[in-house]
Amino acid sequence: MIQLYTRAASSCAFRVRMALGIKKLKWEAMMLHGEEQNGQTYRELNPQGLVPFLVDGNAKMAQSLAIMEYLDEAYPEAPPLLPRDIVAKARVRSISLFIASEIGPLQNTGLDSYFKQTGVDTMAFKRYWIKDRFERLEKMLQPKQGRYSHGDSITMADCVLVPQVWNALNRYSIDMSAYPAIKEVYENCIQVDAVAAAMPQQQPGFTG
Repeated sequence: MIQLYTRAASSCAFRVRMALGIKKLKWEAMMLHGEEQNGQTYRELNPQGLVPFLVDGNAKMAQSLAIMEYLDEAYPEAPPLLPRDIVAKARVRSISLFIASEIGPLQNTGLDSYFKQTGVDTMAFKRYWIKDRFERLEKMLQPKQGRYSHGDSITMADCVLVPQVWNALNRYSIDMSAYPAIKEVYENCIQVDAVAAAMPQQQPGFTG
């Protein structure tokens, strides 16, 4: 069975939990708590020391986008995360990479300890950049092409978008009314059972 090393509040792990659910794959959650992620045992398995980390038989890999692409190719009979059309596939990848590269890192809690040392207002910094990047993402999603980020089926782009919007709402109190296309995609996604089950608050050890 597929094993996913995950933490409840990790947005990157949230992406893969969504993907596994959308593809209707059976998997086991290997929850990391406290300092386990920084421990020697986990570092020997995953030298990056990050989550998520996927083990599928002899296949072992880190990084959420790489994992999702692997799942799509390893289990082609399951609902796809990437369109078959190469132009549509490129669009989904573009949206996914923009969010993962330009929005996700700005919300990383690992920045907090450094900011405390420099006197930077962490919340103001993050809220500024989230809004800036959401403005760009909003334009990327328009005109809307279906219920989700691309079309009427959830794709890898949605698996990346939903966790960042969840963070924006629950950690940074971002007013999503300024981003109607993003808000619509998010609200459509969270009505799907597989997405609801992947939410941080549904995971063991979630503390808010």
